[in-house]
Amino acid sequence: MEETSLRKSSVILLICLLVILSGCSLLPGLVPGRGEQLPSIPDDDPYSDAGLPAGEAVIYYCGDEGAIPGSEQILRQHHDRISYITGFWYQIEASNPTRLIPMWNSPEEEIKDAVRLAHSHGVKVEALFHNLLYGSSSMSEQIATRLITDRRLSEQLAQNLVDLARRMEFDGINNDIEFVPPALRHQFTAFVEIISRALKRESIRVSLSVPAKTGDDPWNGWSGGYDYGALGALVDRLMLMTYDEHGWASESDGPIASAEWVERVVQYAVREVPADKLILGIPAYGFRWTSGQRNPVYLDYVTAMGPIWRGEAVLGWDNEAQVPMYRYGGSDGNLHRVWFENASSSSWKLDIMRRYQLRGFALWRAGMEDPDFWRVVGQKMKAERHQDHGS
Repeated sequence: MEETSLRKSSVILLICLLVILSGCSLLPGLVPGRGEQLPSIPDDDPYSDAGLPAGEAVIYYCGDEGAIPGSEQILRQHHDRISYITGFWYQIEASNPTRLIPMWNSPEEEIKDAVRLAHSHGVKVEALFHNLLYGSSSMSEQIATRLITDRRLSEQLAQNLVDLARRMEFDGINNDIEFVPPALRHQFTAFVEIISRALKRESIRVSLSVPAKTGDDPWNGWSGGYDYGALGALVDRLMLMTYDEHGWASESDGPIASAEWVERVVQYAVREVPADKLILGIPAYGFRWTSGQRNPVYLDYVTAMGPIWRGEAVLGWDNEAQVPMYRYGGSDGNLHRVWFENASSSSWKLDIMRRYQLRGFALWRAGMEDPDFWRVVGQKMKAERHQDHGS
């Protein structure tokens, strides 16, 4: 009798264990033991946003980057959860900083196709212009310096942006000028004012991407040139680049955007800029650091998860940073350290966005993310839609 009872108890225990394990498999982005349960939405059920808060869901939109897929498929699949696409499409020409050159992976015919696709689904379009990818940060700084210290160049660029937005039917322009020298802080604010005034006069929305910072150090080499308060007053949206806490230039490996660091950035930002103007940057990528190599390798979610799926490494979770990570020894004998983002880590950041009542989020960049990211977005918010230009 006791033996029969013991067998029954063992069967019941086994069934419970299988139920628990199958439940975990519904959310592959989540790590057991994390302490937060996210309700799963079966793929064949339509999600409902009834009762959810509305917010701006923005994706940075790119063409293919080698093996990393572009953003078009994300727009096609998840347009109902997207408010704006911000196209990483135009680089400032090095020899003439008033001229904008389409990116190598985004010819203008493809840009026009993206605009038509977005508008057909009620999604607005911003075009981003930048001073990046010249081969060195010193070149980026030189171009920024030349542009923002010459009012004539600034005004010509502003007019060219207006003409571009009209011709390409953009709803907005995103200003992504980086590597601004701290000594030119006030000149950069004046530059943003020139650009914003010209665009707003034509009812074209203006957003500005800014480096993340937890306080204002005017002489910080990376973020000192950006006066959050003054800049926030000039634009429709201030997009916080709350990522690369550890990245290309880091001396050591670490989280791309730890929850505690992101929250400190937001706490500072809301003291300087109205929360309904702030867009929280959410990274979709990761880095792999390798012993003996100076710079890490940029990874999308699928590539980051490769060693886990192949059984070469065990997925870990950093309870302080609230992000996934792992380490493993490669066949080359080197130690690899991988930090990245998944749906679970993004959930923490979306909660910060909601807790501080920010206007929305911007994903850098669409096509690199954990597919479950969009499931989590659907559980947290509904996409705000705009009827007019410049909203």
